[in-house]
Amino acid sequence: MRGHTGEISRIIRAGLGDYKGHVTAHAVAIQNTAKIIPARGI
Repeated sequence: MRGHTGEISRIIRAGLGDYKGHVTAHAVAIQNTAKIIPARGI
């Protein structure tokens, strides 16, 4: 998760608008990972 959020942050800070697809791919990976992590009373 840290790697994906770091890459999203790096892309956004650099202003690399051409890499929107990469941001989406990282966001989807985070979303998919969140689905398999069991909730802990939240």
